[in-house]
Amino acid sequence: MEAVGDKEKTSFGEVPKEVLERTRAARERFLQEGAKELNRIGREGLALDDKARRMVTNDKADGRIDFRWSIDTSAEDIYAEIDRALALVHKATSMCQDIYENIWSYYRGRRP
Repeated sequence: MEAVGDKEKTSFGEVPKEVLERTRAARERFLQEGAKELNRIGREGLALDDKARRMVTNDKADGRIDFRWSIDTSAEDIYAEIDRALALVHKATSMCQDIYENIWSYYRGRRP
């Protein structure tokens, strides 16, 4: 971005510096506060008992798989940190979907 008086040239055209500063501050506040809330949820992780955990991991895990996640709010690249956490959430969601499909297939196969 190039400064032009009290405005900066951006991909959106010239924008007052004050607007850019407020936008940056709001984005930072949003990321920090959002990450705190997501971390609260992520600390809980999937509440699986031993049997469910074995089903999810196909009995291959020895307790090392952790379904909890967090976002490091001090990370240099917050977006990469969010992507990392999102990948863990997608993995857990996918595993739960697989369990549901296995149970549903089993249920349909036993119906008269």
